[in-house]
Amino acid sequence: MHQLSSIHVLPESPYLTYLHTQIWNKHVSLSLFREFSDQVTSLVLVQAPELLSYSGQPTSELSI
Repeated sequence: MHQLSSIHVLPESPYLTYLHTQIWNKHVSLSLFREFSDQVTSLVLVQAPELLSYSGQPTSELSI
């Protein structure tokens, strides 16, 4: 993911372009819109852990 300030952009791919095109298609059914949106969300969730800071400490040792 590229980082521009606080905006994170998914890497371009033919699959992401296809999903984006289908989501913006005003003639797509609601069920397909939801399916395509869920797939984009899944792509974001796959990339999200890279944006988290990781200390390497087990959670029981973290101070709150």
